[in-house]
Amino acid sequence: MNSLLFKRCSCIIFLIFFGLSSFLSYSQEWRKINGIGRYINFINYDVYHDSTIIVGSDFFPTDISEVNINFPTLLGDGYQVSTNGGESFGDFIQSGYSFFNIIQDPNNQSKWYASVRKQNRGGIIVSQNSGTDWTTFPLLCDGVYQIFDIISVDNPKTFYSAAVNTAEGIIKTENDFQDCTPVGPNVSSRSIKLSHADKNFMFIAGDKSQGDWGVFRSTDKGKTWQKDVVGLENLRILCVQPSGRYPELVYCGADSITLMGVSIGKGIYQSLDTGKTWKPISAKGYRVFSISEHPKYPQHLAAACDSGGVYISSCDGYNWEHHSDGIPQNSSVRHVMIPPWEPNQDGFVTFASVFEDGLYKSINMTTKVFDSDYSIHNLSIISLYPTPVRDLLTIDWYNNNYGFIEIYICNMLGEKVGQIEKGNFSEGSHTTVWKPAVELSQGIYNIIINSGNDIITQKFIYIK
Repeated sequence: MNSLLFKRCSCIIFLIFFGLSSFLSYSQEWRKINGIGRYINFINYDVYHDSTIIVGSDFFPTDISEVNINFPTLLGDGYQVSTNGGESFGDFIQSGYSFFNIIQDPNNQSKWYASVRKQNRGGIIVSQNSGTDWTTFPLLCDGVYQIFDIISVDNPKTFYSAAVNTAEGIIKTENDFQDCTPVGPNVSSRSIKLSHADKNFMFIAGDKSQGDWGVFRSTDKGKTWQKDVVGLENLRILCVQPSGRYPELVYCGADSITLMGVSIGKGIYQSLDTGKTWKPISAKGYRVFSISEHPKYPQHLAAACDSGGVYISSCDGYNWEHHSDGIPQNSSVRHVMIPPWEPNQDGFVTFASVFEDGLYKSINMTTKVFDSDYSIHNLSIISLYPTPVRDLLTIDWYNNNYGFIEIYICNMLGEKVGQIEKGNFSEGSHTTVWKPAVELSQGIYNIIINSGNDIITQKFIYIK
């Protein structure tokens, strides 16, 4: 073969190989983002500049799968920022600290709070200029525990945090982390969330490592807490995520711990009654470390399911599908984060961390089942009158499918205070009338219509 023919054949082979590689790469749902530490501690985005992605990572592991998390005493590597939607990241910032979360002041885009660890102490540091400089001494909320999750409530200086390696893992501050007070039940927790569908509702994941376990809920912005009633017995709760559209709809990820300290994955659990009763719904057999919903379109969710990869839903979590093409098989997915970018006809983008393998970014993904196909809208309340209620309450409602339905009244603690109807109902419109019990106190209540698969609620005021 002459040299020219050899060169042409080599070129053709190269182009075929390159084209096939490009096609395979393009066809994959996930691709690795280079330049990030192997062990990621958190993924977040700048709420004021949503193309800015923030990732905290180290070159040594903090293994959140452990029953009692062993935090290395090595100096951490800080965090990195991308300003181009996670395509590339800058240098490590604030090396010497391990970063486990960064959130922003809801009223000041330049003020950032970070949950960090330096050797054997955890705490909060603050930046007044979007992370350029940090006030690191003294370490606020200083302790041997580690804060993982932080939420802000109405008052811009009031924050609740979830901390692990302590039995006092619900921590409240009302003065910008100058004073940090344990509140609520005795739990160690990796996850605390505020419901964006009803901002009176808060949920915390109770970790078995210390204190109680299960999902705890507050309906009064953290003043009082109640534990789940049934469905999560003897389970460690790794994460919790309330729906941004329906206050009664909540998800959590769970595992169980054997007497020998072995973790067994239990999958994604769903509650249709604000966290009182639970049932397994997807990713069975996998530990679910993180559940994230789209900040603008909360019908879209993603879950980090350990060796099961990533599961996603586009119908409020009623149906989940496995989407992990491009993530190495049998690797452990630990975090997921959906940025507030507009979905397109192909779905939404998600970021995921893979233990020992860094950061991955997805193409736009969606499930075959959509919100319009299968969702909470199988039931609807057409009208509720008169309001406020004194003597009688008339409920006009609609059912898409024949089946068993229960209608009842709950107070704001989620306790059933009135049974209205229970039985099989045909498809179509219905009218139900309720007469309040004499002993019922004045106040705000919820009418609840529950079919077992779907549930709807609506508030009303009762006066005597």
